[in-house]
Amino acid sequence: IVRTVTRHKDGTATVTTTDGSEWHADCVIVTVPLSVLQCKHESTGMYFVPPLSQEKQEAIQRLAMGSENKVVMRF
Repeated sequence: IVRTVTRHKDGTATVTTTDGSEWHADCVIVTVPLSVLQCKHESTGMYFVPPLSQEKQEAIQRLAMGSENKVVMRF
């Protein structure tokens, strides 16, 4: 289970799981349920380092559950 996605200044990323495993990549595509992005349950929340912009966080919080919602973020 992914716990954090860390974006580095050189443009690469590190994905860390709850068991401490790490994967390093040039890019990361995140496809998760909206409730994970909204961190409705701390145990299933996923965190971004550095945090997403305030604008993106507010947009995610305004979304309601539905089969047609999609969130696309470009770094």
